[in-house]
Amino acid sequence: MTPEPLRIGLLWHSLRSANLGVGALTIANIAIVRAAAARAGRAVRPVVIGFGGPLHYSPDGEVEEVITASTAYLAPGSPLWRALGSCSVVLDIGGGDSWADIYGGKRFFWMWWSKQMARLQRRPVVLSPQTIGPFDQPVMRLLAGQAMRGCERIFTRDAESLALLRDMGASGRASETVDVAFRLPFERSPARSGGQIRFGFNVSGLLYAGGYHSNDQFGSREAYRAVVHGVIAGLLQRGDVEITLIPHVLTGDGSAEDDAAVSRAVAAQHPGVKVAPSFRSPSEAKSYISGFDILAGSRMHATIAAASSGVAVVPLAYSRKFRGVFSSIGYPLVADCVSTPADELIGVTLGAVDRRGELAEAAAKGSAAAIRRLDVYEDYLTELFSRL
Repeated sequence: MTPEPLRIGLLWHSLRSANLGVGALTIANIAIVRAAAARAGRAVRPVVIGFGGPLHYSPDGEVEEVITASTAYLAPGSPLWRALGSCSVVLDIGGGDSWADIYGGKRFFWMWWSKQMARLQRRPVVLSPQTIGPFDQPVMRLLAGQAMRGCERIFTRDAESLALLRDMGASGRASETVDVAFRLPFERSPARSGGQIRFGFNVSGLLYAGGYHSNDQFGSREAYRAVVHGVIAGLLQRGDVEITLIPHVLTGDGSAEDDAAVSRAVAAQHPGVKVAPSFRSPSEAKSYISGFDILAGSRMHATIAAASSGVAVVPLAYSRKFRGVFSSIGYPLVADCVSTPADELIGVTLGAVDRRGELAEAAAKGSAAAIRRLDVYEDYLTELFSRL
């Protein structure tokens, strides 16, 4: 008899998020799950559990969705509880970097309690490759350690997360891999010879606004704005560069999160600068990015889309997750927007244009290494699905 399809819970993923980075993690993780299931000779039914949003992109094949609509979903017997209980295993990716205490107690509690909900129903929980921590608040650190020691396996996407797990006594079942978005499917844009240098610039609406509440949350609002306009001015002065602003968070509401709104505002101040069309999916965004000669950006998954398609990239980082991911693939350039003066950031970005050949080679080499490192994760899922 053919066994029933395994219901694979994909916790804190989304096929609707305005943040295409979260979508990239989801589409890529589904692809890895299906590849592992094929190797194991098992049918699977992905169940995406997590964030809603204004978009809707979906991979081929059947996928169920459970959107966490309110705090009522935290109660036993809720749709979230039932969804977790219906799964053979739960793969929790924490939205990429939300399994930490830096986003406040409310988000931490959602992340922590959802793991407990699965375990209370005796469902194994695997942490898919993600940034873990920091956990600086003593109570949250204690609860996080307890939750992770109860996980079946843990995969980090950087060495710093693995080191944190060691400090917390939770590294016994942990392995370091890389961000799953290196496996995001895409169609390469046609090559173009001659003409101007194609420079893609992902401007983060969140950094440009100074944080979620315009309170300079990341400590670099004015410096970041100076970098954005300084880079554009410097490129326009060269005369051989075509600049396209590439939004990667598309809320459509003009909020601080919205890259599209700030991109239009910035482009209006610099005649000749274009804005990319609104993308319908993470794969569409990556396909578009693959046609550029170089990209600079502050949304990490926009920069991963570039690196994983062999495009030279200048990651303009605002958190340690950039450094962790790019160092894990041996990429030689990460610019720190928090600690580096604006004039240095502008100089590094402009200088990278003339290094684009070298950086593209490093991106291609790093991407190939990332694909190999993700085999550790896929191999584990293959073995897991074989014995479930």
